[in-house]
Amino acid sequence: MHNILKYAKATHVIVSIYVYSNNLKLVIDDNGVGFQINSSKEAIGLKNLKSRMKRLRGVIQIQAEVDKGTSIICNPLFLVYEC
Repeated sequence: MHNILKYAKATHVIVSIYVYSNNLKLVIDDNGVGFQINSSKEAIGLKNLKSRMKRLRGVIQIQAEVDKGTSIICNPLFLVYEC
């Protein structure tokens, strides 16, 4: 959220958390300035987010376009074991 305020200049942010079966899904959408996903220089915030998802054996999807905002979808491996 810090990076959204500092860099994206968004006026609206929606954070959604979905729990279904044994899965968790986190979706963060903003209407900020966006960025080029395929740029040669990856931002530290995105590197950290990807690293965290890797440790959680999860999947991350990033959709961004300049002047059209950003959407980040995180699906960490979330299993509930019943005893």
